[in-house]
Amino acid sequence: MKIEPTSYRDWPEAYRCTAGPVELLLVASLGPRILSLRFNGGENLLYEDATGFQVGAWRLYGGHRFTTAPESAASYPPDNAPCEVTVEGDRLVIRPPPTQGLRRCLEIRTAPDHSSFAIRHLLRNTGSQPWQGAAWAITCVPPAGKVVVPQTSAAPRFWTSPGESYADASSPQWQAADDHFVVEPSGEKGKVGLASEQGWLAWLGADATFVIQGPARIPQAAYPDEGCNVEVFTCADYLELETLGPMVTLHPGQELAHEQRWLIIPRGFAPEAWRTIDELSEASRAQAQTSGVPA
Repeated sequence: MKIEPTSYRDWPEAYRCTAGPVELLLVASLGPRILSLRFNGGENLLYEDATGFQVGAWRLYGGHRFTTAPESAASYPPDNAPCEVTVEGDRLVIRPPPTQGLRRCLEIRTAPDHSSFAIRHLLRNTGSQPWQGAAWAITCVPPAGKVVVPQTSAAPRFWTSPGESYADASSPQWQAADDHFVVEPSGEKGKVGLASEQGWLAWLGADATFVIQGPARIPQAAYPDEGCNVEVFTCADYLELETLGPMVTLHPGQELAHEQRWLIIPRGFAPEAWRTIDELSEASRAQAQTSGVPA
């Protein structure tokens, strides 16, 4: 992987990571946030917020961020401060200042095929008290195309919100296929969660398919949101592709890791791409069988 310091829009410190035809750009002036993902110099596959949306000091920005679940006010710590950056060969590590007794770091490296990225999310308890929760990795993409998630034996969970209109289970934007659950975004606000053994999502855009292979589900582990480890949020402006880890207790000084692999498949979703994703899923499941949950 080639790593180059650069600037991006109004932020003076950013890093461009290139693996084969795929380029990822991570901003270190804040965050850490991955704000750009391009294939062969094409359009940005990630959504960037141009509206300035914020809640208190927290800003949306868009792109990819790392936070914690279950969702609460603690899931939205402001990430507006500059980060510490370390480049070690073909590995880039971004460390922001600790907030709420936690430090959420990103490690970017190339995957073994050298044409995709491995994203490692590191959560360390820097406080003085035990912390309970789960890792939650969120990626914003444009509100077009469709999202595919492997079908599971457990029924999908659909969100509701008091005082807001959320798409319920009858919405046409939720479609159950033979082997996969499909989200056809219609502009409605809604959210669906699944308990996915494979742990991946695929966004089928006009020019490329963006696959996020998250951690496979750990048998017998407890997960937030009634057991969900893969979720999709929809609204008129963007979609969120989300993977979640199991619920854990981190004692002071302990750290957990939440791994993703990002894969770009050009020009739509070819049938043979399923085999590529299935291979990733098998490797992820094998790793999950031997992974322990921090106590």
